[in-house]
Amino acid sequence: MEWLEESENSLDSELEIANDPDKIKTQLAQHKEFQKSLGAKQSVYDTTNRTGCSLKEKTSLTDDNLKLDDMLSELREKWTIICGKSVERQNVP
Repeated sequence: MEWLEESENSLDSELEIANDPDKIKTQLAQHKEFQKSLGAKQSVYDTTNRTGCSLKEKTSLTDDNLKLDDMLSELREKWTIICGKSVERQNVP
């Protein structure tokens, strides 16, 4: 979640698109690196999500089940937001 928070803040702070060709190249390279990092985190996300679902199925305590459900929902929501913002950033004219 910490990496996702940092990534969202980073995407939000880089809203302005440069006009200078060198700055545009730099921004494209930075975004390409970010997308590479995001792709590398996909397996971590998938594993964390699967593990959380498995724990949720094994718990017998309602409070634990609800807490795990909330945590998994928060993870999925944040992941979806980051992926969406990344695609938006890539498609900015």
